[in-house]
Amino acid sequence: MQQIEHNLLEIAQQLNNPTALKKAQDFAQQWRQAAKSIDGKGRKLLLVSSCSGLPYSFGLDSWLADLFNHAGFEVVGHQQRITHLPITDNENQLQTLINQLQPDLVFIFERKLTPVCQIMSLPQNTRIITLDGSHFLQPAPIMLEGLSALKQHLNN
Repeated sequence: MQQIEHNLLEIAQQLNNPTALKKAQDFAQQWRQAAKSIDGKGRKLLLVSSCSGLPYSFGLDSWLADLFNHAGFEVVGHQQRITHLPITDNENQLQTLINQLQPDLVFIFERKLTPVCQIMSLPQNTRIITLDGSHFLQPAPIMLEGLSALKQHLNN
């Protein structure tokens, strides 16, 4: 997340735009406050792109893991930024990863659950939550909207 802060500041400085610079300067405090207000309560969290097509999980070295760790979750998964999880007729690596890690929550960055998600057999205490990927998958201030939506979702 610090790299995103740095990138936004650098872009704003290059634009020589005081409004953009102010927004970039405010972003660091805003995302930290928004993340802290969520209070993930240390729940184990797996971050996944989707349940169909060519899904992948976001690893511990990703900026998304950093963001959700700041939100009070314990992000689980592989160390590398991205782990591809092919789903074939013979194997569902997403299902296997969930069974191995036993997360409390799986955040899927899709607007709604696909049929593949709906038929997965989840560990007893694991819950899938869909999040609008357009709010999280770009390293930009739009993430603030995503954090706000997530907070509302978790409070319902």
